[in-house]
Amino acid sequence: MIKSLLIEKILPPQFFFLFQKFFLSKESNESEKNFLPRKYLSHDRSKSFRPSIFFFCAFLFFSTSLFSCTKKLEIQTLTLKRQDGSSIQVRAEMARTEQERSTGFMHRKKIPNGTAMLFLFPSDRILSFWMKNTPHPLSIAYIDSNGKIKNIFDMAPLSTAPITSTSHVRYALEVPRGYFLDENIKVGDTLLLDFDKTCQ
Repeated sequence: MIKSLLIEKILPPQFFFLFQKFFLSKESNESEKNFLPRKYLSHDRSKSFRPSIFFFCAFLFFSTSLFSCTKKLEIQTLTLKRQDGSSIQVRAEMARTEQERSTGFMHRKKIPNGTAMLFLFPSDRILSFWMKNTPHPLSIAYIDSNGKIKNIFDMAPLSTAPITSTSHVRYALEVPRGYFLDENIKVGDTLLLDFDKTCQ
């Protein structure tokens, strides 16, 4: 019963129901037999439960993967201002939470020019990014709390080599590789801070 309560706290309700249905021990509570198909009550558990364990784990994995992949980030229009006074705009997904920042552009095979992802942090820090599980080549700009671009780096697809800022910064802006060069965005240019900066 204690294990069942612990599992209930960890799993979402829909997954705990499946766990309860397929994995509760006959010995733990005789009244819970009604959760089990009749055929499981009359066979050796070690043999008959193996397929159920496999399909439950597979269902749990693909369901959680689907939910995480289908969640869409908020999109805002950001303005990058060049030192000569001209500017461009990009449509950026806003990564505000630890989970959103950790996922980033992972598994995205197509990222159109003119789109981006802005990673927001609650305080200034040395930032380090990599390209694990990210097949599309990217460029990254590290930006301080005043909006000034401090570094721009190109990043190779799927590379696990860290790309680290040279100073404390507040934001990181990822775009398709070469976009900053094509649009003449350089170190010293500015990201206008006219967006919602809320983050966790």
